[in-house]
Amino acid sequence: MKKNYQLNYSENRVAKDKLYRQAERARKADMMFAVLSDYFPSTDGLKVLDLTRILAGPTCTQLLGDLGADVIKIERPGAGDDTRKWGPPYLKDRDGEDRAESAYYLSCNRNKRSVALDISRPGGSALVRRLLAHCGVLIENFKVGGLKKYGLDHGSLRGGFPRLVYCSITGFGQTGPYAHLSRL
Repeated sequence: MKKNYQLNYSENRVAKDKLYRQAERARKADMMFAVLSDYFPSTDGLKVLDLTRILAGPTCTQLLGDLGADVIKIERPGAGDDTRKWGPPYLKDRDGEDRAESAYYLSCNRNKRSVALDISRPGGSALVRRLLAHCGVLIENFKVGGLKKYGLDHGSLRGGFPRLVYCSITGFGQTGPYAHLSRL
C-alpha cells in the first residue's frame, strides 16, 4: 500500500522544514513496518497470555501486540504491574496533572488487555487455566521455579495444554550452571 506524502507547505521556511521531517519520518516508519511485515507474518488471531512484568517480558508481548496478537496481561489486584509507578515521566490528564500510570508502563503495555488476578490463590490460578484454554501462547518472566508453586509452570501445564507454546524469559536460563543466579 503506497501512501501519498504531498504536503501543503506554508511560506514559513521553518514550518516547511518541520513538515518535511515529519513526512520523512512517517515514510521511513511505513517502510520499516513493510520490511518487518515481510519477515514477521501478522499474528492476527494469535492469543497470548502475558504473565510478565518489568522489562524483557512486557517488551516481548508488546511487540506481539504490535504485530496483531491479542495479548491478555495478568496483573496483581490492587497494585498491578510494578512499572505502573516507574516515573517520572507520568502521562498528564486533561488538567495537566500527573496520572497514576508512568509513560514507561503505558508504552510497554500498549495493544494489551489487562485482567487483575491473584494467582497465589487457587481461584486465581484456576482462572489462568481457563484463559489458557483460549490461548496458544503463554509468556512469563518469573524467577526460575516461581510459577511451580501455583501450578502454572511448564511441567504442570504441559499435560492439560499439549499445544501451548510456553515461553519463559530468564536472565540465566531455566537449567544449567547459572540458573540459580536468578533466585538471588
